[in-house]
Amino acid sequence: MLNEQQTQDVISNFYQDCFRFWITQGKSAAKAHKLAFNDCSHLERNPYEPNGEKFDTEMKLKCLREIL
Repeated sequence: MLNEQQTQDVISNFYQDCFRFWITQGKSAAKAHKLAFNDCSHLERNPYEPNGEKFDTEMKLKCLREIL
């Protein structure tokens, strides 16, 4: 299981990647934020690794609260 710093790094990077993707798809910054946040909220494992390590639910929620 990923530790708190690793979880925060992965979720933050994934959020930024998703946000950039939605912006390039022509979404407004507000809509891109909502879509990227939604993408992150559905993560259960590290998306950057095949069969990535599972996130601790509490740490994931803490990281998502920081994004808001």
